[in-house]
Amino acid sequence: MLVNKNFKSSINPIFLIILVSIVAIAFSFLNSNRSSSQTTWTQTLPTTKPCARISVSNLGNGTELPPVADISITNIDNRQPTDMTIIASNGPDTKEIGLAKVSSPSVSTTTWNFKWITAVWPYWSNRNPITISAKINYSSGDPCTIYSNTQYSLIHATQSYVTVALTGQTDTVTVGSTYSYNVKVKINDFDVFDLTQYSILKWNTLNRIGFLSYGSSDSQRIFNSGSIPGNNSILLNAQYGGVVIEKSLNLSIKPLDTTSTTKPTTDVVAVPDTPVLIGTYTVTPITSSQVQLTPISTTCIEKELTVKRYTSIDSGASRPTAKEFTSIQPCFAESNYIIPTNFIPVDPTKVSNLDVDESISSISSIENVTKKVDSKDETTLKIAGKTTPNNTVLLYLFSDPIIITTKSDEEGNWEYTIEDPLEPGKHEIYAIVDNGDGVYKRSDPTSFLISTAGATEGNPKGLSLKLSEPPKKTPIQSNLSLIIYIVGAVTALVISLTGLYIIIRSHNRHKIKIAKIIKKSENDNLTCPHCDNLLGEVKKND
Repeated sequence: MLVNKNFKSSINPIFLIILVSIVAIAFSFLNSNRSSSQTTWTQTLPTTKPCARISVSNLGNGTELPPVADISITNIDNRQPTDMTIIASNGPDTKEIGLAKVSSPSVSTTTWNFKWITAVWPYWSNRNPITISAKINYSSGDPCTIYSNTQYSLIHATQSYVTVALTGQTDTVTVGSTYSYNVKVKINDFDVFDLTQYSILKWNTLNRIGFLSYGSSDSQRIFNSGSIPGNNSILLNAQYGGVVIEKSLNLSIKPLDTTSTTKPTTDVVAVPDTPVLIGTYTVTPITSSQVQLTPISTTCIEKELTVKRYTSIDSGASRPTAKEFTSIQPCFAESNYIIPTNFIPVDPTKVSNLDVDESISSISSIENVTKKVDSKDETTLKIAGKTTPNNTVLLYLFSDPIIITTKSDEEGNWEYTIEDPLEPGKHEIYAIVDNGDGVYKRSDPTSFLISTAGATEGNPKGLSLKLSEPPKKTPIQSNLSLIIYIVGAVTALVISLTGLYIIIRSHNRHKIKIAKIIKKSENDNLTCPHCDNLLGEVKKND
């Protein structure tokens, strides 16, 4: 009975090892198809908790504001703001009067100040008291608005006026060049003060021929004329003390003079041929890099994100967060929700690296739909899919790329109709969504083929939207999933080999033990009624 007991105990590790191997393999397969979990934690302070303290010094007589007042804001929650706007309210009228600037940073607190020439305020009589407030924006978390504890009166015998000077190259500029533009904000009666740093400055261009980038300060921009000739304008919206002044400089961007013997100091990008239209319409594919922001959409984005944040995103220094993009999505309505590449949260080159989660992001159909345009039948391409209800969906169409945004309804269904023609050949499309945690997940890409239209003078490349065959899924594993799968498979293999080694070793030890018992019984002339059976069983297992 002793031998039988030992033999049974040797079987237990076999079941244990097999169980562990099955669990390891199942775990590896599970992780290969599971989206990686990322946690984004953002601290949001309660609205009842003050974020800072505001005070107005240099008051003069009682609560009457002098011609020049110093407004200071002291940080008390140690969150670093991205910008701070000072606001004055006079009865029903509320105006942004300028930006506060850091004056005395320290380890524990930071103080911002704003010098207000109160004589600029349009309602300078004491009809109504003035209330001062400050709106503070942070790179993370909700903005905070604070108010002074006192209402102030404006009593001035005279009123001052704002003057804004915009300087820089005007009229003709050349391609492949850069030009500096500067602004100066002064008050006629108080020109000793440089108010430029306290002013709200909104820079823009009329179109996308050339572009603006940051200079050495907020009051300077650098215009890069680019490589395409045309006309543009530098636009400036300057605000101080509740007064808004708009300035513009017109530019005519000319190609380089090829007859000149002077060679440019920098490489010049060749200017592409411009098609000449003579009674025909040239069909051109659109890409997200070609989408131009109009002044209306620029103003919309600045209003939602602040001027500084808009400039940072527009220059390519940063990308909007999921929350920011949701807020600015309506600003692209006039471009049929086709988004410039620098205003999307996920870089197009990194879309394939996102984790796949078909449960929250999927493409269900791509089909041709005919619609009437000017009494003619036009072929469009309708894309539809499924996500969580009332969610923002980003569609990445390659290889151009074109980035499109749409929204799902209350049941999670979404659709978008493409009306601009595409290059003939294969295309792939991804649906990207944020499930509310700031982490974007993608669908498996769906590929489709666009057939070639009959080439014409207006459409020499044969652009069209007609499908040449039904779309199909082209699932691709993300690199992270592939790595997890390989690691899991190798781990399962190692565990299996280790288990096999243990089983063989245990089996051999058991066989040796039985042999010793049989030999001892023979030497001692003892009978072992079970030994022959056990030995036969061992040989049979061998």
